[in-house]
Formats: sequence, C-alpha cells, structure tokens
Amino acid sequence: MTSAAPASRRTQERELRLNVHRRAENRRPPTGSTVAGPRRIPVSAGPCRLVGMPEPDPCATSKNAATSHARKRHTAVSGSTAVSQHTAGPRRSVLAAAAATTIVLGLAVHFLLTGAAAGLLADALYTVLVYLALAFVATRLRRTRAAAAALALSAAVELFQLSGLPERLGQAFPASRLLLGTTFSTLDLLAYAAGAAAALVADAAISRQARTWGRSQLE
Repeated sequence: MTSAAPASRRTQERELRLNVHRRAENRRPPTGSTVAGPRRIPVSAGPCRLVGMPEPDPCATSKNAATSHARKRHTAVSGSTAVSQHTAGPRRSVLAAAAATTIVLGLAVHFLLTGAAAGLLADALYTVLVYLALAFVATRLRRTRAAAAALALSAAVELFQLSGLPERLGQAFPASRLLLGTTFSTLDLLAYAAGAAAALVADAAISRQARTWGRSQLE
C-alpha cells in the first residue's frame, strides 16, 4: 500500500503537467500568423476626405486652375475681339462723317467769322481734323496716343511758322494758309491742346456707345 500511493501521486502530477502544457499550446497562435492587436482607425487629413482615398496631386490641381483661367481669358479676349471687329466698320464711317463736318465748320469759321476768338476756334478744329485723320488711318491706335500725335503735329506746324516760310508760301499760294498758317502765336498752341482734348473726349464717348451697340448686336 505504501508503494502504490506514491506511484498514483506521480501519475496525477504527470497528467496535471500535460494538461497545463496542452492548454498553453492551444493558446499559442499558429506559426506564420500575427497576433491581431487593437484596430486603429486612420485619421483623415481634412474634414472632407474619406479614409483610404488618395491625396490630391497639388501639381494637377494647379494645372487645372491655370487651364480654367486660360479658357476664361481666351473667352473674354475672343468676345472683345469680336466686338471690336464688329464695330470697326461703323467707327470708320463715324470718323469720316466727323472729319467732313469738321472741314465744313473750319471753312465756315475761317471765311465767315472774324476776330481772335474765330482764329482760336479754327486752330482747335484744325487739331480735331488731324486727330480724326490719324484715327481713321490707324484704327488700332489708342485714343490718347492719337490725341498726343495730333497735338504734336499741330504744334510742329505752328513752330514751323517761326521760319517765315509759311508766310511767304501763303503769299504765293493762298490756299496753303489753311494748312500751314502764316504767323506764330502762343495762344494757337493752347487752342491746339483744347482741340486735342475735345476730340479725345468725344471719341471716347462715341466709342463707348459703339461698343454697347456691338454687344447688343452679337447677343
């Protein structure tokens, strides 16, 4: 009886160790697999981005913005070009009619009116006629440049009178007095400046009305 008791105890201890070993083997994960840890949810960079979506390419975004801006600019330029081409013909007609009217007024002032005021008015109309001629020939010339060129040409003719040649030429050919004058006067330069300014303002107002009419015709 004394020998059987220790043998039975050793058997129980062996079975207990085997059970512990089996439980440990069952709890161990299989070879090649990883232990699944707590699942982490990725945080998006912005409030509107979805998880897992690729980040936008900044270069592609800038290219798309540049392309859209270029298309809008091209559309605006095409529209303004169409309006300018549509109003180029009527503008020349208006310039031609205004030049003819200016010539008639200038001749009427020269032959029908007398005094210093009449002379200054004729000088102003002279510069207006030069402006209209430049605008008619060079339709793409800016109004400010046309006014400056008309004033410069008128002043050059006035300064040319200091040489005395226009006066002698006027005695031989009286019609040349209408183009070159005879004697120099500082007040004539002021009249030329007033004529250039008046032509510039009138042309700007007429052109604005013409563009409005051209847009209405295109629509």
